[in-house]
Amino acid sequence: MREMVEDYSRQLEVRDQHIRRLEAACDSEVAMLAQKEVEVLKQENRMLRDKVAHMSDEIAHLGAGAASDANYRALQDEVDRLSQLLMEKDRQLDREMADQKHEWAEIYNAQKAQND
Repeated sequence: MREMVEDYSRQLEVRDQHIRRLEAACDSEVAMLAQKEVEVLKQENRMLRDKVAHMSDEIAHLGAGAASDANYRALQDEVDRLSQLLMEKDRQLDREMADQKHEWAEIYNAQKAQND
């Protein structure tokens, strides 16, 4: 279970790096829309990070005392659910970033063609 929490943390770090890259690219009018999407993703990351922290605390608490099997199963189910949610969000972020890169490339090429 600790490995899953560590995996969440690594995935969040990767997502934060993607967000920083998007922020660095936000220098055009189209980037304002990207900035809004980045803010939404940051909010989702904060929520997931809070859940991971809460689960880590529960794991530490469960490790310190004798927990019932029902609590353990409930926690494991929540970990599995959050893991699936995080993977879906990562895939969504990857798709959105690819779409934005494509849109920015089209805008750049259109502006370049106008200037030539």
